[in-house]
Amino acid sequence: GQSLGRRDIDAAKKYTLTCRQFGMVCSLVLAATFVLFGRQLAMLYTTEAQIIAEAAKIMVIVAVMQPMQTSNLILNGALRGAGDTMVVAVITFIGVLLVRPLLSAFAINILQVGLVGAWVATVADQAIRSLVSFFRFKSNRWTTIRV
Repeated sequence: GQSLGRRDIDAAKKYTLTCRQFGMVCSLVLAATFVLFGRQLAMLYTTEAQIIAEAAKIMVIVAVMQPMQTSNLILNGALRGAGDTMVVAVITFIGVLLVRPLLSAFAINILQVGLVGAWVATVADQAIRSLVSFFRFKSNRWTTIRV
């Protein structure tokens, strides 16, 4: 936002992409932690073997989601900082209130895959929103918004 205020579009892009790269490194470390220690993390909350096993599966799914979620948060932050708030709101609205619930309902009720299906639907939502945010960022339309 500050770079755009100075009319330095290249710096705004560079800062965003640098933040995204750093975010990817952090998300991959977090993802590795979830994969490697998911069972132990679950054991902090319960001693029930069935819940620990289910939680460990879900931690792997959450690990897969981390890079997409991180990218989505960083790109949407940059778009909001540039004043492109309506697009971010629409992307979020469609994902959280339409895509995720519909995919979750389909996974749970039609495919009968339970909690794992709901989490896979969340990953799909994050992937879609991350892609849409990325394409919006790459379009450079956000660089011409006047706040």
